[in-house]
Amino acid sequence: MRRRHLIVRLLIVAGILVLDVFPLNVARVRCGAGPGGRNSGSQDHARLGIDVSAFTDMNGLGFLSLEKTKPWGHIVADVTERILLARGDKVYVTFETGRSVKLGDLFTVFESPCEVDQPLSRKEVEYTVKFSGRLVLKKEIMPRLFEAEIINSCQPIQVGNPIIPFQPISPCVHLASPQPGLSESSGPLKIPVVASKNLSSVLGQFSILYMDYGLRHGVHRGNLFQILSPVQADPSKDAPLPDEVLGYVLVLDAGPDTSTGLVITAKREFYRGTMLKLVDLRQVLKRFLTYYSLHYDKTELENDPLRVLNRLAEQVGPRADLPEAFLLLLKMPKCAIP
Repeated sequence: MRRRHLIVRLLIVAGILVLDVFPLNVARVRCGAGPGGRNSGSQDHARLGIDVSAFTDMNGLGFLSLEKTKPWGHIVADVTERILLARGDKVYVTFETGRSVKLGDLFTVFESPCEVDQPLSRKEVEYTVKFSGRLVLKKEIMPRLFEAEIINSCQPIQVGNPIIPFQPISPCVHLASPQPGLSESSGPLKIPVVASKNLSSVLGQFSILYMDYGLRHGVHRGNLFQILSPVQADPSKDAPLPDEVLGYVLVLDAGPDTSTGLVITAKREFYRGTMLKLVDLRQVLKRFLTYYSLHYDKTELENDPLRVLNRLAEQVGPRADLPEAFLLLLKMPKCAIP
């Protein structure tokens, strides 16, 4: 009998514990708390971006500079004594006086800048900087002299190559509408393609382009540009014909005076000097949303246009006569931006 009463008491206590714990668990589920107290729904609030890592090496973009890039140091010798160096090779680097460096610092190896003329004026000289790889400082031999290891190489590296501090660029690109810059020109911004990576003369899909417009002019990472081709006007008509849109360029990086872009689509080949026109992504999306009588949030349209574009395509389906670039953006790999 005592044993029976003991079992009953234990069952009652167990029931009380279950009733006490269960509401707490329900509250946690309702709050969206996952393991470690994190909100399992936080991923839903992350902005969507385009993952371009499958289309280009973000660590090997290079850039355009209005002035010669001043190196922090140079590769002065290597352990293997080979002419062409690659990943895993040990080298010795020296730094210019006054440069503050320490073990573990990463540096980009580049080739001596190449001069290019501005394709429209043909007067201004600018410089393309071609990245060769990346190294890490391993051991200090003496002040300003370090042993380093090449940890990445996208081009052959040689003794004598200059180095600058490594600046990582995320392959997850957030689409951005035009922001106000210093230029007060009327209408959409139009700029020329000044040069390309490796100084390629013929450009096409997935080419890397350099432009001599940057943050000062209102060009930002994530901006979208149309690639324009002038249409031959009919001599019998006075009105000029609109330019043909050959494709689209996505800006991957922007500095104060220059920017770097990726050709995400192109109908045919084109060349440096070709004009690009900045697309107001916000206005284009707003026009489609209004046309199809779809509700949208202005803040989301500004901060997360790719998510709005995805929802537009889902709700409208094949009816949406979206531009080719938008259809391509929908198919490209996505990534989350906190």
